[in-house]
Amino acid sequence: MATVEEISVNYSELLKADIKAFEEIGKELRKQLLPKLHEDYELALEIEPKLKDGEHEITQTLSLCPSCLRLLKAVIFEREGKVWIRKECPVHGEIEEIYWGDYELYMRFKKWQFDGKGVKNTNVPLLTLCPYNCGLCPRHKSHTALLNLVATNRCDLSCWYCFFFAARAGYVYEPTLNHIRYMLREARKLAPVPPKALQITGGEPLLRDDIVEIVKIAKEEGFT
Repeated sequence: MATVEEISVNYSELLKADIKAFEEIGKELRKQLLPKLHEDYELALEIEPKLKDGEHEITQTLSLCPSCLRLLKAVIFEREGKVWIRKECPVHGEIEEIYWGDYELYMRFKKWQFDGKGVKNTNVPLLTLCPYNCGLCPRHKSHTALLNLVATNRCDLSCWYCFFFAARAGYVYEPTLNHIRYMLREARKLAPVPPKALQITGGEPLLRDDIVEIVKIAKEEGFT
């Protein structure tokens, strides 16, 4: 996977780019950003996490080592009325974390688990396992019910818990109107369930002088 420094994008040209240009840029960036095994990530699926006395397995899954981001096998289990997840990294050892604070409540919510209708026309090939193949890949199970459009990361607040606003991020993210139209148009192509509901977010989107134009574009592209 290419680093940010290695990706060649002339951002000044993006300010005047039309929708077709964004399509070509998107295709090229998707190729560059696909991660490569042993360069960008590692798998460690040979270790089977084991249950201990007093533990009851709920299911098995895949998870990441929080230190090195290796993909690991993991077991989700109940112990003393709580739900836990355990995995073992060949480098960083056993990792155990609380998964849900109440076992009975977890099982009640689990009954309502629903994957959705998925996405048929994904935009990246299925080359490896989650989460290294994101963007959307054919393994994606849920369709988009509510689309979030980040209109800016500028904000008139500075909430301590927010990682995204411009002062903390160190840069301003503010897509052009053509870029916004391209993103919304691509989202509306998703099948079998194209999104119709849109949430314009940020930052504070009302700091944009052209916020009314953004709403008009959303309506023109089929959002309600």
